[in-house]
Amino acid sequence: MGTGPINNLVRIVEDNGIVVACCSTKTDAIDAFSKRFIREGSEEVFIIGYSENKKTAARIHFDIAHELGHICLHNWDDDEEVDKEEFKERESEANRFAAAFLLPEKTFAIDARKVNASIPAYAKLKEKWKTSIQAMIMRSKNLDLINYDTYQKVIVDMQKRGLRKAEPLDDKLITAEPSVLRTAVMLLLENNVFNAAEFMERLSREGSISIYPEDVEELIGLPYGVLQKSRVLNFRNLALKGR
Repeated sequence: MGTGPINNLVRIVEDNGIVVACCSTKTDAIDAFSKRFIREGSEEVFIIGYSENKKTAARIHFDIAHELGHICLHNWDDDEEVDKEEFKERESEANRFAAAFLLPEKTFAIDARKVNASIPAYAKLKEKWKTSIQAMIMRSKNLDLINYDTYQKVIVDMQKRGLRKAEPLDDKLITAEPSVLRTAVMLLLENNVFNAAEFMERLSREGSISIYPEDVEELIGLPYGVLQKSRVLNFRNLALKGR
């Protein structure tokens, strides 16, 4: 991967065998989640889902990198719930992993040292590194490129300007949508490996998942209606009886 900016983290994660899905949510409280599945032969398969409420590349990339941190760092064999303190520590570790993954120390530090710690200056860095101003200013503090007072000054300035939730360039920086799962299912459907009804039946029987076809379409990113054909029942020999 090198040590430069990551322009398309979705594609990189998918290329390395992790399933990515964009999920519809009715709340902004959910950013992303990750889940492990065990296939036959003890093969691990991980899925990362992120909220479609997050449209900008900077926030999507950090959320995915955060979940990648959980996948790489934490024990998935322990299904027990962790206590509050351990949960907070795991979240902190995943955040630090995401920052280091998206903003490699040597190369990011070179750029950060060239600019003053201000919102306009970090907005220019954001355009290159596809990472939020808040994440970059925190990374700069943790790398001792700026002191705490400077960090706090920028954060307070962002708060006063109402930029904590909607930063500059959020409406311009985009990333690719997940495509591997969508492409795989469409190839199987188009080549008649199974039809829509068979796919939904196997999803229910083998995956133990009961879900409406339109919800599956949304989760996988399939064209609207491609699986809803499974609701149509074809009674070929049915005829109406005359009175």
